[in-house]
Amino acid sequence: MRKFAMPLVLLLLFLQLIFGLVSYYQLLFETTEFFGSKALLWSHLLVTPMALLLLAFQPQQYNQLSDKLVQAGERARAINRLMPTGLLIINSKGLITEANSAACRLFGFSEEEFMDMPIENLIPQEKRSIHPRYRAAFSQENRQRNMSEGNDQLFGLSRSGELLPLQIGLAPVVLGKDRSVAISVMDVSDRRRVMQQLEESNREMNVALEKLTQSNEQLERFAFICSHDLQEPVRMMHSFSQLLEKRAADSLDHKSREYLEYITNSATTTKTMITDILSFCRVDQSAENYAQVDLNIVLEQVCTTLQISLSEANGSVQWHDLPTIVGVHSQILQLLTNLITNGIKFNESAAPCVEVSAECHEDLWTISVSDNGIGIPPKYADSLFEMFSRLNSRADYPGTGLGLAICKRVAERHNATISLDRSADEGSRFVLKWPRKNVTSADSSSKTSEESRHVKSVA
Repeated sequence: MRKFAMPLVLLLLFLQLIFGLVSYYQLLFETTEFFGSKALLWSHLLVTPMALLLLAFQPQQYNQLSDKLVQAGERARAINRLMPTGLLIINSKGLITEANSAACRLFGFSEEEFMDMPIENLIPQEKRSIHPRYRAAFSQENRQRNMSEGNDQLFGLSRSGELLPLQIGLAPVVLGKDRSVAISVMDVSDRRRVMQQLEESNREMNVALEKLTQSNEQLERFAFICSHDLQEPVRMMHSFSQLLEKRAADSLDHKSREYLEYITNSATTTKTMITDILSFCRVDQSAENYAQVDLNIVLEQVCTTLQISLSEANGSVQWHDLPTIVGVHSQILQLLTNLITNGIKFNESAAPCVEVSAECHEDLWTISVSDNGIGIPPKYADSLFEMFSRLNSRADYPGTGLGLAICKRVAERHNATISLDRSADEGSRFVLKWPRKNVTSADSSSKTSEESRHVKSVA
């Protein structure tokens, strides 16, 4: 109803004007040609009060509307003052018409000083001459724009002449007939400082990593050279101690023979350790290329190599059809040899058994090597793969403590992982996660018949 009030007022006033003209005509010519005097009287009595009533009603509406506009303006100004981001509005001539408190704090100008200031006053001197051209081009685009996209070198000029790294956003605004632009500005000095510190830290870390890599390479070369050069004197010590034992066995007393046995055993242990160190160093120095490696063939070779150990321990190695994986054949052979050797050696069963199996999980092969040996406490699951790590005395189980370290090194070389299954109920179970990329399976089906089962044992 309110929206029809003003048109009704205008209509009533128009009718009052018509009646007034008619009254003037009748009075001038002393006639009642159009309306009688009673009709004119009723028109004045009805039309005029209605018009006055409606007119009296309108100022209240206008006052309410005016109050709402004032409140909305105050809210907008309050939000503008509290905004953490600087806001500037420039007109089509490039003059600043509005600036909020954040912009004043950022650039160091008051709101009064900002009024009618050319926006180019806030642009660094070297960019100032070309800025009007950029501003004109943006006015033709008529779209919002993030000036910081792909550009972290935007700067503003403060009142003191300091260059401020800024994040700037532009948005066209129509205020009346003028095409203005709203500019949001945010100081990114802290962000820039953090990024510079991060870049500096990354550079320092890369330098330290490079030095560490060089140091490790030098250390490995040193270990390789020393181990290689030590082989000959250790071999000579071992050979001559055995020769001495054969030639002078009858002339040596019990204590002398015991000492000679210590020398021979120490030489044997040292020789084994040197061999293992060389194997460890050769993992990264191998010139052998990656190729398709059939694990079934590898296990045949392992069993051939360990034939004597299997025979002496009455042990066996079992596996079903295994996949073909990508890797360095000699290193995969070394890895599986070490795991199977441990499964037979650390075993008190009357018939030691090692079983190898594989399952496909998305982009990985899960290869398991399980045994029925003495097992490994879960608390040693992480330290187990460190160099020279031993859980048992050398007297009980001879070895160098390098076997599993070599296994881990081989796995890492192939972007694979090796871990101890902590949930194994008995014995030990090692799990290899081997990348399946560019891998072909020897047989995609999971065969369980006797024809697909491989058992290698020597009674």
